[in-house]
Order: sequence, then structure tokens, then C-alpha cells
Amino acid sequence: MAVNRNPTHIPKKSYPMLSSSKIKSVLLSSGIDSELANSLTDALRKILDQQAVDERLNYDVIEKGLANVGASKVYATIVVAPSNHPATAAEVDYKCAGSGDQATITSALVEAAALSFSGARVLLLAGEYVFSGPVTVSEGVIIEGEGFDWYNQSGTVINQTTDSFIITGEGVTLKNLLFTGGDLAVEARAGNFTLENLAFDSVDRPIVLTQVGNSTNTYVWYACAIRDCIIGNSCGVASGYMIDANWTNDNSLYLLISGLLMPGLFLSGDGALRLKTTGTGGGGVTHIIGNDLRMPTLIDDMASRLVFANNLHDNSDIEIRNAGYVAFNSNSPFGDLTFNTVTALVAAGNICLGTYTETAVTTVSKAANIGM
Repeated sequence: MAVNRNPTHIPKKSYPMLSSSKIKSVLLSSGIDSELANSLTDALRKILDQQAVDERLNYDVIEKGLANVGASKVYATIVVAPSNHPATAAEVDYKCAGSGDQATITSALVEAAALSFSGARVLLLAGEYVFSGPVTVSEGVIIEGEGFDWYNQSGTVINQTTDSFIITGEGVTLKNLLFTGGDLAVEARAGNFTLENLAFDSVDRPIVLTQVGNSTNTYVWYACAIRDCIIGNSCGVASGYMIDANWTNDNSLYLLISGLLMPGLFLSGDGALRLKTTGTGGGGVTHIIGNDLRMPTLIDDMASRLVFANNLHDNSDIEIRNAGYVAFNSNSPFGDLTFNTVTALVAAGNICLGTYTETAVTTVSKAANIGM
């Protein structure tokens, strides 16, 4: 698949933020008199401030002139270009070859992880990245594309034949990427992640939250967010979910899923979402808000408190079971709706066009619903 785009800029690395006192100290140590050092410091300070705002620094001259300053970096952007991007290898930090590009991106991640601060970013410029294997993300970095045009299949595109990203470290962010083909796009094995503005086309399993460890341990997944993602054409497998967590131990999940769209055709599998454990604990807080889902949703023993609001389910079923306190408001489930073994249910402003089933719900408060 050819992806063509000519960006108007080529981002550069971000470099050390030097204080005025440090600059003046270096100039004075070179023998420059105080008055001239003050003038040069003011001029250089203005240049550095403008470059920092622009975030596309070319620091070669400054680096040569102040090679001995030794200031530590406080932020950085590592820039990666695909093989079909007009940038040359000299203009970016890493240039991909057009095959096995996961190795090049892994090298960029290693450099970002070596920085002694949080918030390092690996920027993937627009174009096609061809993966023949996964990238393991073990540090809390931001991996960001330049966005995408889902309809035209352009922008920052990950063309995968197997798997793409496996998150094993906490604090990872993936955003502004389009995944095409392959089995598994994103697998999260650690908490505190953010998946934002991602699109999937012809991917068997778009997002999987994988249990780590064995059934005797308890794991806490916290501050996890999946938002503003698109499930496109021909996604899914015969038996599976688009976003899938199916664990056999006790987990506390603090998860937000919002802005999920499923405009694609020829979708396969069991459903859109499965959040499920078969342990004795479960629990956590789950927010599922403002999604457009065209396939069934199953939430089983995954939320002591669940907020399920402003979701549209087009001819698809919703089943919530083994839950604690559930707020189910302003949803439009056009398929069947089932609550089974729920401590307390508050439901208001919902429109249920399918069969409504309520079993073993201890406390119920309902108002202004249709079909419930």
C-alpha cells in the first residue's frame, strides 16, 4: 500500500535547555569580557527560547560553540521517518528501510528510554512503516504519529504482518496511528497506559489487555485510557473481541473507554468489548462513555463501580453481570440488554429496543427509560 504525503516541516530533536547564567559562565571562562558576555548571553537566550517554543531545533552550531556546558536534557523528541518520506537520514534521527521497520523504531525507543526523565517522545512521521515483528515498549514513553486519514488510508500507517506494539512498562502512550493488517495491533501487559486516536483496518485483534502472572497473584491496573479510536473495515476474528480483556485472576481495573467508533464493514467476531475475569475479586472502576458500538459488549466481574453512559449500540447486545454499583444512563442499546447479579443499578434516559432482562439485581432505581 502506497502512502504519500509531503509534510511542510521536518521536526528536529529537542536539546538541552541552557540557563542564561550557564551560558554567561562558559563565555566568561573563555576570556570574553563581562560586557560582551552579557550581550552575547542575551542574544543567545533569545535564539534558544524561540527554538524551544518551535520544538524543531537544529542545535549543531550551539552544540559546537558550547560543547563543554554538559547540561542534562529536560525533554526530547526522537524523530523517525519511513522509507517513503522525503526526509533524508541526515535530517531526522532514524530513517526506516521499508521492511523490518520495527527494528528501527526499537532503536529509537532505546534512545528515548536512556534519557533520565519522563515524557520522552518518539515521533513517527507520516508514511508507511512495514513491520515483520512486534515492538516491545518497556518504558514510559510517548509514541506518536502525525495522524491519519482513515478513508484514504494515509498518514502515519503501521502495515503489519503479525503483531505491532506490546506494552510491558507503565506510563506508555500510543496515539495518532493507523494500523493495517496483521493479527494483533496493541497488547497491553502493564497499567497506566493511554491509547488515543488510533485506527484499525483489517486487523484481527485490535487491542488486547493481557493478564500477566499466574492465578495466585493479584494485579492492579490503574489509570488506563482508550479513547477516540476507530475500528475500521474487516477487523475481527471468528472468535474474539475488538477490545478484549479476559483474565483468570483477580484484578482491579481503573479503565476509561470513550469515543470509540466502529464505522467499518465486514466486522467479525463475538463483539466490540469484553472485560471479564473469572477470579474471586475483580473490582475497580470502569467508565464506558460516549461510544458508537456495532457489536456486543460483555462486562463480567470487572467493575465494583461501573459508569456506562451515552453509548449507542446498533443492533448489538449488552450484558453486564457480577458487578457492584452500576450507573447506566442515556444509552441506546438497539439489541438485547441484560443485567445479571448486580448489587445496585441506577438507570435513566435509556432506549432499549431489544429484550430487557434483569436477574438478581439487589437494588434498582429506574427513571424515564423506554423498553426497560
